[in-house]
Amino acid sequence: MQQAGFITIATLAITTGLWIAGRSTQILTAELWPWHGPAQITALWLLNLVALTLVAGTRARALEPLFGGLDKAIRLHRRLGGAALIVMLVHILLLVPPRIGTAVGEVYNPFHPNSPFWIDVVASWLVLPLALAIWWRKLPHQVWLWLHRTLGVLLILACAHSLTVAATVRDYEPLRFWMILLVGIGLAAIAYRLLMFRRMGPRHGYTVEAVEPRGEHVVDLQLRPRDRRMSFDPGAFVYVSVRGSAAVPDELHPFSISSSPAERDLRLSIRKVGDWTKRLPALQPGTAVDVYGPFGGFTPHAFVGQRRLVLIGAGIGITPFLSMLRFELVNNDFRRVWLYYSVRDKGDAPYDHELADLSQKADSWVDYMLWESKARGRLTAATVHEEASPFGDYAVMLCGTNAFIRDMRTQFRALGLPDSRIIAEEFQLR
Repeated sequence: MQQAGFITIATLAITTGLWIAGRSTQILTAELWPWHGPAQITALWLLNLVALTLVAGTRARALEPLFGGLDKAIRLHRRLGGAALIVMLVHILLLVPPRIGTAVGEVYNPFHPNSPFWIDVVASWLVLPLALAIWWRKLPHQVWLWLHRTLGVLLILACAHSLTVAATVRDYEPLRFWMILLVGIGLAAIAYRLLMFRRMGPRHGYTVEAVEPRGEHVVDLQLRPRDRRMSFDPGAFVYVSVRGSAAVPDELHPFSISSSPAERDLRLSIRKVGDWTKRLPALQPGTAVDVYGPFGGFTPHAFVGQRRLVLIGAGIGITPFLSMLRFELVNNDFRRVWLYYSVRDKGDAPYDHELADLSQKADSWVDYMLWESKARGRLTAATVHEEASPFGDYAVMLCGTNAFIRDMRTQFRALGLPDSRIIAEEFQLR
């Protein structure tokens, strides 16, 4: 995320510097301040943020090193999208003060015959409700996807408007070239994401071997390769699309792999939390499935020089650690590992027996602990540190909800663990 943050700041800084250079003869004049200058620069910042938002949401494996993993790219995509909406609002508000004394309807009613900012106002009236709807996570996936794409198109149109009406962009060649370059990159990103990913993405053909229930809320989706199997690092995740099933719609959904890279079949351990995942038990053996990936930088290979690892999975966040532990059976790479499976109670731990068995058979020395928060309270970094610190420095891998990861990361930092020895993966990739 540090690299992504640097790229974002550098992009905005280049745009600001070029705008200042293009306005060098007017930079201290009353013509630009206090309203016109900020209104122009926020319009250009909006275009920057939208272009970077589209790039971060591309799902291109080649860009993963830039963001530190696709999960972090999607998180940046959400943050930059929110920042773009805020900048758009600020831009619209900055257009109003120079027209104080004008009727409110002329400014905020896009259908008023004298409205000077009708495109900006139309954009705000359309974009804001869509953004609020997208942030409401209970929407059906297809509705959410349609709204998300519509919002992307509207933001692109708003940026195109900014590109055509900004006088500095028209008159100053370096700034015009820079902004056109950003627009081109953003359009290429969204074209790949919407039009080419399914055909040109890293696709592998599988068929359903079995759908095995793991208690009331979890299923294992066992997939067998139709031709060649996918190579991946333990801890990776994939996007899955079911083809030709009347029971399950053909949608792309991300899941962590819970099988070992050394195994032929691919196992995905899935919590049934939405309409699509709740339909998975109806899948029939032999159903064709397209698997896109692998993605993610959440792998013990990230700590290749670290011989002591703490692995903490909360709920279904245990799935990538299942893959890692299964790989420990054959990888011949001895490490000291502490594995914590944090759940509310034993009924929420469908993989407890499997993990206990794997920890005994692994090549590495694995201390496995099922942590039931209902009986023992929430797992804390201090508890983990007390177990691991006597053996020397260690690295931590966290997987679970955003709130769980933020809380645990903060606790480990407070104990003096540097960010370079904390790696996390979030599940909210929708």
